[in-house]
Amino acid sequence: MAHPPRRVPVLGDVFGFSTDILTDPSSSLGTVFEFRFLGARYVVAAGTDAVIEASDESRFCKHIGPDIEALRIMGGDGLFTAFNDEPNWQTAHDVLMPAFSQQAMRGYHSIMFDVADELLARWDERADTGESVDVPTETTRVTLETIGRCAAGYAFGGFESEDVHPFVEHMVAGLKGSDRVGVFRAT
Repeated sequence: MAHPPRRVPVLGDVFGFSTDILTDPSSSLGTVFEFRFLGARYVVAAGTDAVIEASDESRFCKHIGPDIEALRIMGGDGLFTAFNDEPNWQTAHDVLMPAFSQQAMRGYHSIMFDVADELLARWDERADTGESVDVPTETTRVTLETIGRCAAGYAFGGFESEDVHPFVEHMVAGLKGSDRVGVFRAT
């Protein structure tokens, strides 16, 4: 399978990997390729046709990679962490499907626009005062604020102050911890 250049034992593709290959349609790696990092193997479907094919549930099933498997320590066997043959996967799938219907998604648009407007207002204030923007932190903030409002009707108040809501703080800590554990698990 195609992979980035300069692969080395143990570290894998660390020297040849660039995030550009994930979004560049003219990538020399093609639309389906792999990369390895510390023994973990990741297969990427980067083209529309490849993603549509991989989404065919009659031919392919969800793969629980090491990062997601490590989340089971924190979240048990939920929709994202359950193995395909576990009963809770189907239960969670059935419960959540209506929330992801086209009609439901249309209902989220105005909420998403409101959150995006709040983010832009926050960034405009920063620009006016010459402050920098911590983009990774801000994108986490906007993501969790959007999910909270759309999925639960709950605003974490992510744009009202620099303080992080305790739930968000614990969730991010759990995700970081599982990511660290997952790095050392083979796929």
